[in-house]
Amino acid sequence: LVTAGETSCTFSNVTERAGGFDIAGSCLQDGARKPASMRLTFAESAGGMMVEGAPFQPTGLVWCWPEETE
Repeated sequence: LVTAGETSCTFSNVTERAGGFDIAGSCLQDGARKPASMRLTFAESAGGMMVEGAPFQPTGLVWCWPEETE
């Protein structure tokens, strides 16, 4: 995971849990690598995902890809 700023993260372990995933890894920020953990939580009814943890503020993401048509 790389942000537009100076942060990049690598993942070493992903654990599935009810409603999402817990992710362990490390992030390089301001020239220092530090352990990091993140949690992804899905809200399927809203088509969204919450990203929490690591060096980031909690961030909500919403699916914006066009729906497939048959």
